[in-house]
Amino acid sequence: MYISGETFHSTRNKRVKLPRHNRNQNNNNNVQLNKKRPSMPYWKSFDFPTIDSSQVQSWSPSQLITHLRTMFTTKGYFKRDLWTESLSQKFLSLQIDGNKLLKMDRSDLIKIVGCADGIKRLVIGILEGEVIRLNGRYEDEIYHDPGGIFSGFDACKTQIYTLQTKTVNDDKFFRKVLVRKLNTVPPAHNLRRYLSSPLTLRIPIQSIYLRLYQKAIPEIFCYLIPQEQCLDQRNNLMTAPMLSLPFINAISLPCHDMVLSNYTIVIDSLIQGTLSVLHFGTRKWLYMDRSSSFHSPEDIFRPDWMCWINELLLVFQGIQLAEGTDWQMGISFLHSKIHWKSMYYGNLPYMFAYISKGSKLRFFIFSPNLEMTTPLTQISQEFNLDSIMDRFGIIKTVINIYSILETIYRNWKIYVSITHIPSISSLHPLYLSVQRNGETIIEFFGEFVKKTISSNLMNQFFKFETLCAMYSDTKHIKNLVHCVDTNGNFDLPMREKDGACRILIQPVGYHYYPTDEEEWKSCLRTVLEVLHDMHKVGWTHRDIHWGNIMKHDSNCTKKRDKDNNDMKKQGLYNDVGQVTVVKRNYIDDEWLLIDLEMGGRVNEVLDLTLWDRWPEKAEKGQIYKACYDVWQIERMLHEVGDNEFKTFSKYFWKLRNLLQRAAIDEISAAEALRCEWFVIDNEFIW
Repeated sequence: MYISGETFHSTRNKRVKLPRHNRNQNNNNNVQLNKKRPSMPYWKSFDFPTIDSSQVQSWSPSQLITHLRTMFTTKGYFKRDLWTESLSQKFLSLQIDGNKLLKMDRSDLIKIVGCADGIKRLVIGILEGEVIRLNGRYEDEIYHDPGGIFSGFDACKTQIYTLQTKTVNDDKFFRKVLVRKLNTVPPAHNLRRYLSSPLTLRIPIQSIYLRLYQKAIPEIFCYLIPQEQCLDQRNNLMTAPMLSLPFINAISLPCHDMVLSNYTIVIDSLIQGTLSVLHFGTRKWLYMDRSSSFHSPEDIFRPDWMCWINELLLVFQGIQLAEGTDWQMGISFLHSKIHWKSMYYGNLPYMFAYISKGSKLRFFIFSPNLEMTTPLTQISQEFNLDSIMDRFGIIKTVINIYSILETIYRNWKIYVSITHIPSISSLHPLYLSVQRNGETIIEFFGEFVKKTISSNLMNQFFKFETLCAMYSDTKHIKNLVHCVDTNGNFDLPMREKDGACRILIQPVGYHYYPTDEEEWKSCLRTVLEVLHDMHKVGWTHRDIHWGNIMKHDSNCTKKRDKDNNDMKKQGLYNDVGQVTVVKRNYIDDEWLLIDLEMGGRVNEVLDLTLWDRWPEKAEKGQIYKACYDVWQIERMLHEVGDNEFKTFSKYFWKLRNLLQRAAIDEISAAEALRCEWFVIDNEFIW
């Protein structure tokens, strides 16, 4: 909501061009305010209450009316204007200012508004919630619920009023009112205030859950209202909405003296349970998972809990620590699991996280663009999982986080459009297992990729011993994937008990297609160099296509063993016995050839045929020659189409002619590398 003198605007620097309708909305805010907005409008990033009781006490009647009018009109909560001019006149005539409003109870509001119909009772309900909220205060950017205003308040005897006007149980109504529809994500430096901002509406709940605490903890009425006080406009008793379930769990789950596993249940009911209820009934764009078991050593690298949008961008994660663990150690532990790179996070401005330590829980964000001492910053108070009110505070924080996640989802193209990563297919879901044809599972762990090949696929097409030999013999080859252990040292594939094959792979790359002749030259040169090195040690790749050519993740580092260091000291020799002097362009090192599973020995007799990948001579019962790998490069270029290369130099077309004859004339990778296209600029000298 708009608060006079205290409106906040987003300052996040957008890295992509906004769609036209968003550009108009952002660039012409002053014009838009004077126009009638559509139903359920977008909120500006900080159109929410940022005031506390000390500010409200200084409001004049006109300032208070401005606040209430904004809240009840299309710029605030609802689809229709609930605030009428007659209400403004009554507030003015009675000289109701901010100080008087803070002291009002329901009977005072009934005298002003009346309760003849459901709409007026709805206004009374919202006004009463606003009185409660405005009695709160902010300290260190954290909103604190009011205390002391509920003394003597007996919820079960309070006069009945309505909270809705449509159907008996309209969950969509509560979700629309509670989840602010933002026009853009709030800037990171103001998230602490935004996430702690009070809920826009209290949730009806069966009074049986309230009776135990309404006297001991009257502040629960900041969040809840007895269901028995809520009617629809037909005077039918409404049922509690689904959004009451997280609050019921918060009240019902035990407190104190719990083991870590029981705190896990509490955390999941408050965080994942709230997100699930908010997400219920909508298109399934949120996916959540908990790492509940460890089947292999690399599983410890996952966070304990994760949440993705569209099963692609990891937007929320959490870790749980033992009671005596130091917070700083937990922050370092969380930091090690983030792996902030564009290939995983796209154009996200930040990622949410939580750390729990026994009964304590804190929310954080990670943002590399924060102008703070560390990109991992606490954005909430420390919550006590043994406290009912702190559990409510966690639910409130998650509801406000959901409003930001929903904003990311609605503006999806903005967050998956990266300048140097031109396609959404170039993004990889971090820690999410992705199945390919039901036989291969790929999972990105940040600095390495886990690839699991099913036993069925291994038995039909691959030989485990061959894979081990190939990864062992090619571990020195640059710009080729290698099998490693969890520490980044060279290793061999592992055979599981069920016959599946598990491979940890480095380096990590993303899909990228060259955009000009220099990039094409760099890409093809790298592929030919890798093939040349593979052929020299007696191996062929056999699966050269665009899906197996990637760009390096430049941030990915790997520990090299002494064998690799020794290779750097050795001279490389070409096919005629002369020393090869290679002057590599730095961009050549960005390309990566992946997937060795189809590979085999040079001149090995084939036991299968892949007509869509190999030349006609490469059929079952015949040998597979090294030159067939070179021929597959031409097949890739043919799939792209000649229009892509129509402006390229004549030397490129000479290379194309050479590659087209590769299978027939047995053109080697070394011979292709001597083509004028590669040496004309003296970047590659033989």
